[in-house]
Amino acid sequence: MSSYSLDILDSKKYHREFEENILYSFDQYIYKRNFRLGEGIKNEDELKHNLIFYRILCEDNCEIVNYIQDKIEGKLDKKIKRKKRRKLSETVKLCAEQECCSEEEVIPKIFWNNVSW
Repeated sequence: MSSYSLDILDSKKYHREFEENILYSFDQYIYKRNFRLGEGIKNEDELKHNLIFYRILCEDNCEIVNYIQDKIEGKLDKKIKRKKRRKLSETVKLCAEQECCSEEEVIPKIFWNNVSW
């Protein structure tokens, strides 16, 4: 057999190797993006391969690694739905309908109920 034995070629060795390659690629990406140094990530397919096999061989709880990868890929970006704010006139009409009184009578009630002394 070659210089490697079956004891040395295990999943932990490959896991460490993939992790080192991912960290190196990330450093190159940061240098290129922030400091305009280097060429950035040279081979994106190799990086994707390393990420996939890193996830497969991960023995620990890799939720943080998976979260970061999903964030980089944009899977976690969701548009925040904002509620449409009502105008004051619409709110006054709604309150007047519920309390069965005129709009002029509702305005002081709204004001005095929301004032805290």
